Amino acid sequence: MKILFVENRYKTGLWEVIAKEYEKEGHEIFWIVQNPIFKPSFKNVTVLPFPKKKRLEKIYTPEIQKIINGNRGMNYFGIQSDNFIFWYEKEIEKALDVIMPDLAFGEATLFHELLVINACKRRSILYLNPSTTRYPNNRFSFYLYDTQVPYKGSKDLLSNDMALKTVEAIQARQALPDYMTVLRYKLTGLDWLKDKLRLSLSYYLGERYNTPSPFVKRKINSHYAKNVLRWEEIAVDTTKIKKGFHVLYAMQMQPEANIDVWGYPNNNQTQVIQR
Repeated sequence: MKILFVENRYKTGLWEVIAKEYEKEGHEIFWIVQNPIFKPSFKNVTVLPFPKKKRLEKIYTPEIQKIINGNRGMNYFGIQSDNFIFWYEKEIEKALDVIMPDLAFGEATLFHELLVINACKRRSILYLNPSTTRYPNNRFSFYLYDTQVPYKGSKDLLSNDMALKTVEAIQARQALPDYMTVLRYKLTGLDWLKDKLRLSLSYYLGERYNTPSPFVKRKINSHYAKNVLRWEEIAVDTTKIKKGFHVLYAMQMQPEANIDVWGYPNNNQTQVIQR
């Protein structure tokens, strides 16, 4: 069987471990890589070239429009033109026509993954997005394409008693999804520095579509820190709020696939609040 993996920055390391196991079982392993800094050590790797300045044919299908509207580079990192979307779309189409995998694994977060998903759908290639489930803990599902629809499953059934206990634990904030639990391994200062240097190198080598400029990133972080301080001031001293009727609307941090991908077309939280 031909199995395709799609690079997703640090998640690529996990994909590599899994891919090596499949390779031992005799499967052919292929890769599509958008960020060459995270290129895996495999034989069949297609590194997508960075966009060149050339006139491109743009066809705004509903699928492409959804990717553009939810793109973090254009929404948050200051990218002005959507040309890169159409460039990568053509390169991915070419790569898939050569590879023609039987199965594809990847996330459904970054724009190039979503383009691979669209291309797989058109070719009837199964694309699975492995991710932890929210409840109960310590489980994961293979989700179909860019949806939250599980592919097959364990067929396990929760008893009514266990289901009620799970609901009560959620209500009492005693149960948290796996992705919200505190990691046992914490980055050291050296790890943090290596990470920043790696991403900065990636940016200056040409990967500017999933990686923001260090200056843009600093600006975003500074803006976020000021908002947190402002909120803390208001939370402890309500006299700092102007008198009147107030509504508290809990927002989610973005960019985040939960909002950008699955929340479309309501992925602009500010507009939702205004409506």
